[in-house]
Amino acid sequence: MSANLTSHTSRRNSRLSTRLTTEQKALFEHAAAVSGQSLTQFVLTAARQAAEQVIQQHEVIVLSMRDSQAVLAALTQPPPANDALRQAAAFYREAQGEA
Repeated sequence: MSANLTSHTSRRNSRLSTRLTTEQKALFEHAAAVSGQSLTQFVLTAARQAAEQVIQQHEVIVLSMRDSQAVLAALTQPPPANDALRQAAAFYREAQGEA
């Protein structure tokens, strides 16, 4: 998922503009300086890391081995259909014009 921010093969042709307080800018500049990055590099790196973390937290499900095995068993060895499931399937087929 992570692409190199300093990739020379892709052109940066989009802009992102924001307003911030003097204190926020000073904080970012200080952090950039102590990390040996330009302000732009620092902000892009930090924003990208935060974005990737948010996406990971919302889109990736991490299961324990036990839970992974339970999901696999449910998918590969489902229980037989009960009356409620058969009725729901019949209702769906009717609604779709497949009856």
